[in-house]
Order: sequence, then structure tokens, then C-alpha cells
Amino acid sequence: MVSMEKCSFLRRICHEKCSECLRESLIPLSGIGVLLNIGLLLPSMTVVKFQNLSDEVKYLPGIIGCGILIVFPVFSYLHTKRNAIEKCVRVDLCGPKYKMVHSIILAVIGILGALYGLSIAMIAIKRGPKCDIGNYRWMYPFHDWNYLTIKMKWDICIKPPAIVAWNFSLFLIQMGANFFQLIACGILLINSIRRTPSGTFNSSA
Repeated sequence: MVSMEKCSFLRRICHEKCSECLRESLIPLSGIGVLLNIGLLLPSMTVVKFQNLSDEVKYLPGIIGCGILIVFPVFSYLHTKRNAIEKCVRVDLCGPKYKMVHSIILAVIGILGALYGLSIAMIAIKRGPKCDIGNYRWMYPFHDWNYLTIKMKWDICIKPPAIVAWNFSLFLIQMGANFFQLIACGILLINSIRRTPSGTFNSSA
């Protein structure tokens, strides 16, 4: 009996440590997402008018989806964990029940943010960048994935220089960051839900 309780305790500690590592790993990924979005706002390191930017860049997927919706839940969790005993007015708010509900809510917010950034990045890559094809005509010359396999088509974009490769590279990296965030937040959500029926939400907790 003691051995089973000890094993359960160690398993719980392992889950908590794993969850902490996953949450903390989201912070540098959020920073990468924000930097990528800044790069997209400055295509090929040039300044263009806001109306000439691609719609997907204007949606700020790196800042909102990969950054804000991920960073705020993570920092909120770390702040709550550090100051829970001092800040809580009721004992219940410092117990396992509060922490579990908090973890589930933050994981869901993180998943929504990752999905937002991931979907915008996929649409941006499929649609291609908005560029000047000559005589100050800014438009979307590509409409499907096949432009990625025919590099000669990229020359239709005159300004910004090398915008196709720039757009594809940055959005592809953002997709990778969002995908990892989605997996991490999904694992956090599953761990939180799995621990729910194990007595965590009992009134005695």
C-alpha cells in the first residue's frame, strides 16, 4: 500500500515537472514568433506601405497567435504559482482544484493561439505574397501551392526583392513554432484532464 502511494506521488511529481518544462519552453518559441512577425512586416528588410502588405501579415499571427495568446497564459501560470499562497484569499484557490482548472484554461488558450498562427501561416504559404509586379501594381500573382515548385514564377515579383523566398521561409518557421506549441499545449491539456478524475477535484482536496 505504501509502495503504491509512493509510486502515485512520484508519478504526480513527474507530471508536474514535465508540465512546467513544457510551459517554460513556450516562452522562447513565443519570442521567435514575434521576431518572425516583425520580419514579415519588413519584407526582405525593406519598408513598404501598410496597404501593400499581405493580408496574412496584417493579421499578426506571430504576435497574436504565437506570442500574446501563449505568453500571457504562461506568465500568468508562473506568477500564480509563485504568489499563490500570498495572493489567495480562500484556501480553495490555492489548492489542487484551482491549479487544475487554471491549467486546463491556460492550455485551451494556448491551443487556440497555436491554431490561429498555424492556420494563418498555412493560408499565407498557399496564397503566396503580395508584391509589385511592375508599374506599382501590388497584387497576389500566385494562388496555389504549385508556385513553390516552379521557381521561375518567382521573378514576376519585382518588389520587394526576393519576397517569395522571404515570405515562404518566415511563415514556414512560424508554422514549425506553432506546431510545437500546439503539441505542447495539447499534452498539458491531456495531463490536466487525466488528473481530474483521480481525486483532484474532490472537496477534500
